[in-house]
Amino acid sequence: MDNLINVYMNYKVNHLTKCGILIYGRDSRFIRKVFSGYIRTYIDNYYYETFNTIEDNKFTLDNLYREFTGIRTDMKMEYKDREILDSNIEFYDNNKTIDELRDITYDLVQLDMIKFDNKEEIPDKVKNYLNTTRWIKPLLTTEIINKLISYTIEDYNNGQKLFDTTESSFELKVRKFRDNKNYNYYEIIPKIDALKNYRRTLVSKVYKNEEFDEKKFYCIMQKMSLFILDSIINRKSIDMMFVEIKDSFVWRGQLINRVLQLMDNPLIRKYVVFGITYNNYKNHEDAFYEDYNFACIQDFTHINDIYAKTETIYKEGFFNYLIVKDCRYTDLDYFTTYEADGMEVLVFEED
Repeated sequence: MDNLINVYMNYKVNHLTKCGILIYGRDSRFIRKVFSGYIRTYIDNYYYETFNTIEDNKFTLDNLYREFTGIRTDMKMEYKDREILDSNIEFYDNNKTIDELRDITYDLVQLDMIKFDNKEEIPDKVKNYLNTTRWIKPLLTTEIINKLISYTIEDYNNGQKLFDTTESSFELKVRKFRDNKNYNYYEIIPKIDALKNYRRTLVSKVYKNEEFDEKKFYCIMQKMSLFILDSIINRKSIDMMFVEIKDSFVWRGQLINRVLQLMDNPLIRKYVVFGITYNNYKNHEDAFYEDYNFACIQDFTHINDIYAKTETIYKEGFFNYLIVKDCRYTDLDYFTTYEADGMEVLVFEED
């Protein structure tokens, strides 16, 4: 039950390594390790905007090459310890491989960035790009070009299957907040029309059962992960996304592993806010890690002193947001105008 973004990134490493080995014309454990190092650096830069050897954290091709150069230095420093163990020929050859694969990978990952509107245009776009490359072009043969086209078509088909996945029984419901149009709160609801053989009221009642909470969370996280991936690939902005972590996801004072695995990705940490109830937080403080964004979800309908309750939540110093699940109409103005450093109050729009 791994996070879909992690699955996609690992797939990308394997796909690009296969393409790289085809172009390089050689294969070994060492070569795969070097390719993997450069390709994962590309993924860190392009998808996560994380850089390890340069200070500029903005993705550009120039910065990518500078980062590859820094990674090359790191690889050579790490491999230097093998000088005594490996033969002179092997040591020289592997150092040369580190140099060569930096440049080959730099050309290769730019092929991965090409956008295709349809499968039919892949052969011409791939050929045109390969013809402009500096380091790949001298290594190409007709057979290699045709295989690269085949691999690219395969990658395109896999992407279509991933991003075109539709769920016939469930759908995402997006709730908006008052005066905060760039925030989206996600719930998943059954497509009652798709279940017309059952009584609608019965389906809705059963669906609310706690035993389905984990499955619903899984569906939400997969759909949100696909949205994040698609937005990054197409270089589109991403609004902050909110989803609730149910109280039942905590067992023996810790979040259950299946839920943690779905949360465990830097892009999830960056764009997703996890909502928890105040009581759940107080009962299981060790279960929630501060490197995620958290919101306190609170129903204020039956709370007499909303000011004291809000202040108590704020003073915890843990929550980035307070989501007012519901409140009396007379208290609405207080929450919509509330301001405090480090915690933003959000109120749902009326459905």
